[in-house]
Amino acid sequence: MNDLDTKKTEETTERELLKWQSLPARRSMGRTALITLTVLGIPVLLAVWYGPFFGLLGLAILGGALLPFFLPTGFRLTEQSVQRRYLGIDQNRRWSEFRSFYPDKNGVLLSPFPRPSRLENFRGMYIRFENNRDEVIAVIKDKITFDAPGEN
Repeated sequence: MNDLDTKKTEETTERELLKWQSLPARRSMGRTALITLTVLGIPVLLAVWYGPFFGLLGLAILGGALLPFFLPTGFRLTEQSVQRRYLGIDQNRRWSEFRSFYPDKNGVLLSPFPRPSRLENFRGMYIRFENNRDEVIAVIKDKITFDAPGEN
């Protein structure tokens, strides 16, 4: 057995703590209808006022920006890592990469920085809740540890 086989075996035997799929469009049909009308209505107005090119451009921009709202994202928290799957692309980050976290009403931002930084939205990972806020926060509190300033 070579190193690659050993690594694959370790990854598959990693103990799973939580696993779920998040689809924000499923939570509120009123909000979903309003967003759908917006995504379709604004490009139609742009097409009428400025031509079909701008209508298609508006649809591409709005649709692309709101795609995470309409498509499911899978999350998996294990003993060693956080995994996110969106559009068939897997993102896997080890708990040791994160130094702090910031929960909000829809999810939690895992940050690689010990203090708030402007870069954390680009370098961190956002985990959306799906009626499991307390469980997700409990796992994250258990897994993310950081040194307080001045401690070594």
